Amino acid sequence: MVLGKEGEFNLADIQDGGRGRYDNPRYYPGIIDLCAPIPLPSLLVFLIIFCVAFTAGCGQTKKEASPAEITITDSLGKSIAVPQPLEKVVVLNGDVAEALSIIGVRDAIIGVSDTVQQNPYLGLQDKPVVGKWDNPSVEKIVELKPQVVLTYSKWPGG
Repeated sequence: MVLGKEGEFNLADIQDGGRGRYDNPRYYPGIIDLCAPIPLPSLLVFLIIFCVAFTAGCGQTKKEASPAEITITDSLGKSIAVPQPLEKVVVLNGDVAEALSIIGVRDAIIGVSDTVQQNPYLGLQDKPVVGKWDNPSVEKIVELKPQVVLTYSKWPGG
C-alpha cells in the first residue's frame, strides 16, 4: 500500500473510485451512499407497493346520511325541529332573504313580506306577498304550505 502525502492519491482513493475517505461508507459505516444504483427488483417492489398504497382509496366515496331533520334553537331559546332539506320557505325578514340569496337558495323561497318584495336587489319581486313583516296574513302563509317561516323573533304577535 502506498501512503501518499497531502495532495497525493493513496491506494484507498484509487480503490474507491477517487471519492476520498470522507464520503466513503467503508470509513464511515453510518453514511448511506445515496448515489449508489438501486437494484431493479428492489425498485420494482418499491414502485408496486407505492402504487398500491397510493391508489387504495381511489374510487371509494363515503356518503354520510343527512338527517331527516335538525334541531335548532331560535332567538327566543326554543328548540325547533326543522326538516331537511328545506324546499319551501316563507321569508318576512329582509336580512334573512338577503342571506338566503347570498348562499344560493333563493329558489326555496315561496313567499315574502311586502318590504322584502320591494327591494329590487334581492330579486324576489316574482314571489307572492304574504303581508307586512310585522303583520303577515296567516291565511296566505298557510295556503303556500311552507316548511318554515323565517321572521323576527319579536314579530308577528310581539
